[in-house]
Amino acid sequence: YHYVASGSNWLVEDNEFERIYLWVSRLENGIQYEAADYGRLFGSGHVMRRNWMHGTNMGDGVTSDVCPPSQNGVFAPAPCAHPDGMQSYNAGGVLPLQNALIEQNIFDGCGQGIIMQDLLNNGSMRDVTIRNNVFIAGTWVQNDGPGASPWGVLCDNGQGVQNLKVENNFFYGFGAAFGPRDNSTGSIKGNIALNGGCLY
Repeated sequence: YHYVASGSNWLVEDNEFERIYLWVSRLENGIQYEAADYGRLFGSGHVMRRNWMHGTNMGDGVTSDVCPPSQNGVFAPAPCAHPDGMQSYNAGGVLPLQNALIEQNIFDGCGQGIIMQDLLNNGSMRDVTIRNNVFIAGTWVQNDGPGASPWGVLCDNGQGVQNLKVENNFFYGFGAAFGPRDNSTGSIKGNIALNGGCLY
């Protein structure tokens, strides 16, 4: 990861995060799948503003359409890392994301732009505003080929995210721009989605 902010009141602002590499350690059916997100936010009161995440691509040292084999702890390019622009969840002893503002960022070539997961099913993830960002889908997520980036903003599992606001963002090329699934609440307004699949 390029950044992991946990605790309270972190400001992640005016950074450029370029190229994600994965730690090669796990195979599934002979294909490497790992998490190597641009960054993660846990806790409350964070502001993530004017950051540019970009530069991870299938061509970085990979000549086939499958992931590199396990190298016993060697870094490798991340065509199968499914790099999310920002991920948050509330399991494993981390603090749930609350009262967070994510604005004016460019998420370029991501798996999910932003994914938030209520893995404990307790509704503790809440009051998140995502506004005025640009989300550009990647084209190589888990070897599914062009158009494979599934979500611009995804709230998944349990109670989802309570009081989520997704406003005035631009989404390009995602299978679905928005995924406020499960029991999420909030509003989605003033966004533009282009060259994608369904919106739900």
